[in-house]
Amino acid sequence: MACVFDISGRYAMFRKSYTTTSSISFPFPPPTAVAGIIGAILGIVHNAHRSAECADYWNEMGGTRVAIGINRPIKWYRTGINFTNTKSNKTSDHTQIKHQFIKEPSYRIYVDGPLEDRLCQCLKNQHCHFSPYLGVAYCEARIDWVGQYPIRQAQKNRKLDSVLPLGSTMPKIDIRETGSINQTLMPLQMSETRMVTKTVSVLYKTEKSPIVFREADETEVMEVGEDVISWFAPW
Repeated sequence: MACVFDISGRYAMFRKSYTTTSSISFPFPPPTAVAGIIGAILGIVHNAHRSAECADYWNEMGGTRVAIGINRPIKWYRTGINFTNTKSNKTSDHTQIKHQFIKEPSYRIYVDGPLEDRLCQCLKNQHCHFSPYLGVAYCEARIDWVGQYPIRQAQKNRKLDSVLPLGSTMPKIDIRETGSINQTLMPLQMSETRMVTKTVSVLYKTEKSPIVFREADETEVMEVGEDVISWFAPW
């Protein structure tokens, strides 16, 4: 079985860690951000009060895997945000940082593993232990439970409704039917000290339309409800 829910909001920003003078966002939440959202819903503490880099919720993520779908076309919004150095007594000690946001984002999250039943129970009761956010604290999230569905092997299904994590071989994609497609490298897993331990390359579309495979492709895809998805590697 898989727990399925939608997460949306006015804005989202999943910051790419290598950006410096400006904050550039991934177009959808990387698996590491999804882990944080799951932890917030379930109330798994990260113990950051002990140290800023603490992310102890990763201790409970073992064996869980996720898939991610894009519900709405990606719309970018760029603006500057003023930041003030609160540790300084200078009234003019502030700076403006350019930010890249996704406007009116909506994603579908699929979760399978040991946390699934607890997660579904919280979502059914519309209860989140901690407030969920879309990447940063000034992007509040709305969560809607979709359902809990069996996971079945997709039979001769050429269309994929989720993003596609890449393995050792490149999938055979029908470019004519798929249209434009993008690739990005994103974090897959982190340590309890917020160090990235695994990364993954992902194919995705910026509009809500499927990735279409050629007939000869052997990429493993699964059916969850009415959707055909591809799982990220389990944590």
